[in-house]
Amino acid sequence: MNTAYTALCKLLSGRGEPVDWASFTPQDWGAFVRRAEVEGVAPLVYAAWRTGDEKQETENCRPPATFDIPSAAWEQLKASYYRTAAQNTLLFRELERILAEFERMQIPVILLKGAALAQTIYPDPALRPMSDLDLLVHPDDLTSASRAAQLAHYTQEKITYHAYLRGGPDYQVALEIHWCLAQDARGQSPDLDWMWEETEPAADKQRIGNGSADSRQAADSEQRMGNGSADSRQAADSEQRMRNGLAEGGQTTDQQRISGRAHPRALMLNAQAQFLYLTGHLMLQTAPEQRRLIWFYDLYQLYQGPLKTLDWEAFLKSGPGVPWADWVRVALYQLRDLFGVELPPFLTESPPPRPTVQKAETTTSRYIQNAWRKLDGRSRLRMGLALLFPNRAYLVWRYHIRHKYLWPLYLPRRWWEIGHYWVRHR
Repeated sequence: MNTAYTALCKLLSGRGEPVDWASFTPQDWGAFVRRAEVEGVAPLVYAAWRTGDEKQETENCRPPATFDIPSAAWEQLKASYYRTAAQNTLLFRELERILAEFERMQIPVILLKGAALAQTIYPDPALRPMSDLDLLVHPDDLTSASRAAQLAHYTQEKITYHAYLRGGPDYQVALEIHWCLAQDARGQSPDLDWMWEETEPAADKQRIGNGSADSRQAADSEQRMGNGSADSRQAADSEQRMRNGLAEGGQTTDQQRISGRAHPRALMLNAQAQFLYLTGHLMLQTAPEQRRLIWFYDLYQLYQGPLKTLDWEAFLKSGPGVPWADWVRVALYQLRDLFGVELPPFLTESPPPRPTVQKAETTTSRYIQNAWRKLDGRSRLRMGLALLFPNRAYLVWRYHIRHKYLWPLYLPRRWWEIGHYWVRHR
């Protein structure tokens, strides 16, 4: 780990040798802030250092006086917090609209990742950056869930191990509707029915609308910078209603809907199921070089909080964690290395496991085959067209196209790959 990464881990955990912040040069601070943003933890750094006066938005906005941080670096951290607050406000408003359609069609749904974590294990939703919305539905509800999202004005782009849709203001919100769990190299995953049993109503857990004054002001600022569109004006009106309700000491109807109280079918995984799901996503669906520190910090928050008294040995040796036991062990060792947590005694008796990593294309192909069996005729046609004619951005990313205007030339290559796979696996 480099200096900036090590400093971030020590700051977030409060463990290990203290960081010698006074020795940081302007270049060190620049690298530190850039790394914090890349790893998704810049809002957490800002929150850890802001003073009481800072929280009241006074003119004297500085971190603790025990060391000096360049003004440019401090403002960058602060701006990251405000951007996250504004982005999350937008995403949760979109989640409100989507859940309304799910409720109208009576589709049970589980909130995943940031949509669940930002309002439960974090004291302020602005501390947990979110780039999209993730939902889990029963496999038999995949088609209905996709239709519900389209009624909320989302367009489906592709289906692999999830249905990927985009919508919201200026088409900037990504929605992923999951219907299965990641599988390891042996094709194994925890029992999906068990996951559904280990849920609780989201309305009982979420704290939407209870963010800090900073996050609400950040959302206000974002709306004032809107382009005047109907969406922007409607969002600004909604935000003003929320602020009025907060000023009166209560919760507005908008807040109640976002928090899930108007959507009784919205669920959340309990702590142990949440840890298991997040581990599978992090270890099986994300390349090692793409694993961000914020995702490990999610696990750290669960491990140090609600799972502090969990019998890990029983959970991994005879409980529902057995199919992913090796990957959970790897994740726990990572938490020890990053944040200095104390491992369960039984883990220290053997070296860290080295489970087999499955090739991404093999996993995705299996998901596509399984999804095909669950879809109706119209959805199968849509899925086929999405596979044969993916959007330009996907082709540029998939084939590393240097000149993006050449993307149509890569369609025949795409078709050849699909045909070659079909011949080999039919």
